[in-house]
Amino acid sequence: MEKVRALANLLRKFKKFQKTLSEEIVKIAEELANNKVEEYFIQQNEKVILKKVGERVCVNVSNLSKTDRVKAIHQYSKRGYTIE
Repeated sequence: MEKVRALANLLRKFKKFQKTLSEEIVKIAEELANNKVEEYFIQQNEKVILKKVGERVCVNVSNLSKTDRVKAIHQYSKRGYTIE
């Protein structure tokens, strides 16, 4: 039972971290859109790269696994970003 509780706590922390990372990505994309930075590598997960291309903010997901790529494409295209 103790192991189950420990696992549940670990999952809660991971979900909180995942939400924080998503919020950070949105913040960075807004900065890119406002021409504050040209390119930004997400430190926690260097496989996702946001960069400014002309007037668009692009999300490079080419280094992700197939399932992660599908999730990322869905998540970022829903927010209006261009997927590379």
